[in-house]
Amino acid sequence: MKILIIESFYTGSHRQWLDGIVKHIDMEVTTLTLPGKLWKWRTESSAYRLAEKYLALNMRFDRILFSGFFNLALFKSFVLKKRESIAPCYMYLHENQISYPWSGTDPDPALRRDQHYGFIDLMNCLLAEKMFFNSSFHRESFMHALPDFCNQFPEDYFLKDLDAINAKSEVLPIGLELQKLQIKNKIKNAVPVLLWNHRWEYDKNPELFFESLFLLKESGVKFQLIVLGEKYKKYPKIFDEAKAKLEKEIVHFAYAKDSETYIALLQKADILPVTSKHDFFGISVVEAIAASCVPLLPNDLAYPEHIPSEEYPALFYKSEDDFLTCLRELLMNYSEYSNLSKHVMKYDWVEMREKYEKALNS
Repeated sequence: MKILIIESFYTGSHRQWLDGIVKHIDMEVTTLTLPGKLWKWRTESSAYRLAEKYLALNMRFDRILFSGFFNLALFKSFVLKKRESIAPCYMYLHENQISYPWSGTDPDPALRRDQHYGFIDLMNCLLAEKMFFNSSFHRESFMHALPDFCNQFPEDYFLKDLDAINAKSEVLPIGLELQKLQIKNKIKNAVPVLLWNHRWEYDKNPELFFESLFLLKESGVKFQLIVLGEKYKKYPKIFDEAKAKLEKEIVHFAYAKDSETYIALLQKADILPVTSKHDFFGISVVEAIAASCVPLLPNDLAYPEHIPSEEYPALFYKSEDDFLTCLRELLMNYSEYSNLSKHVMKYDWVEMREKYEKALNS
């Protein structure tokens, strides 16, 4: 089977997903990509550029799999001007703009254009032959948000199609190379090492994370800190404050220069306190758990899919008000938890390869 994968935002988790498919599935895969920047511009314009690239290939495919920040209607229009037909188009949703929370710094809501990108997502869903969500939480939150999203428009064209959208969707988690992250006989650090390995962005709630650490330090609790993750031009300034206030606790405070450094730092850490307000999947969380970090997670979002909350209630907190108390308790007993990585190995490519091949053959 010949598969074309279109990725208009080739960076971060999107890149990791695409590279994993190319490396691991047993199909003839061709890729078309654009650099991962300016997501709104990519959503508006990528269909034109990628249609040019597609036509230049002069190839026939059995399936086209495309990711987000892409307008399928425009892509098909440009292609069908010069071709009589196009292969079935499958959609993979890393995120969506209907149930994704908006940043307080984003100008779009004030400019009354904040529904436009969600509307493109809706059109993609109507046009795609099949849809894949990276987690059950993502699928459920999206389908739950669709009726209200459609009801805001002056005419209810789309409500009749929501059942059909749900029927052609399924959950297909991101495949990851987790075996290389595993560590046997992990040595407990004399002072527990806390980890941040997420993007430096508002939706990861770094204020709660670092302000809690400030309070721990003021109360005399001993810990060390590893901060990883990608930093953008605009990032929450709490990171600068934390670098100064926690200078004596810091082991590492920067983006890892290579995968070997990243893996070594994950394996050095003991506890992963997660404060994210939003996560459709959470690659960084899964990777840390695979590397034997003990997580403290919101009892929400996609996290209970990774580790069963009913089996490990002490690893989940119910609200931000509970976070610091739960973190204090975990600092005292985290060594009681072992072999948590077994719960996330279901996302390793050894397990996911067959699922992707089956999904793309369907």
